[in-house]
Amino acid sequence: MNKELEYFKTNVVLRTANLEGFSDTDNLTHVAFGLCSEYGELLEASVKNDMVNAKEELGDLLWYVFLGVSIIDFDIEKEDLKLTAENLDTHPATMLGIEVGNFQDSLKRNIFYGSQRNDVAIKLSLSRILYSIGGICKTSNTTIYDCMKLNKMKLSQRYPDKFSNEGAINRDTKKEREILEDESLKLEKN
Repeated sequence: MNKELEYFKTNVVLRTANLEGFSDTDNLTHVAFGLCSEYGELLEASVKNDMVNAKEELGDLLWYVFLGVSIIDFDIEKEDLKLTAENLDTHPATMLGIEVGNFQDSLKRNIFYGSQRNDVAIKLSLSRILYSIGGICKTSNTTIYDCMKLNKMKLSQRYPDKFSNEGAINRDTKKEREILEDESLKLEKN
């Protein structure tokens, strides 16, 4: 994995995640819930034409992707995306929604139907979600790295040292928004 992605996974995601006391399946369920809610928030930001919030939501989606990558423990850049002509023609935002659903379906089958957890399907969905985020970034004139940077800045405000339930519940969203707007302006100038 390249240095920036590894740094994001290790120094942002794992520093701000609450993995202790939960099984891998529990943590993957957290990833599934997070991907679903962040996708909805991304759509809402898009409808409102709020690019600062859209970049922040893309950063949140990346956070959940790399949390999933950490739990399953695989190198997402080396994963075979198995992209076909059919899904290459699909708009990245649509493909993102499809893959968030596929990710959840894999866990639903394991948790509620008793099938063995399908880590191959989970890896494929995470890889395609990352690919979709890259496509959305490209069409939005931003980069994955800019979205990761915004996410890092926001989480540094929320969790100065590491994850805490207090920080997760009592967020200073006004201060976080100020940070996101300031950092977005800096990124646009570069």
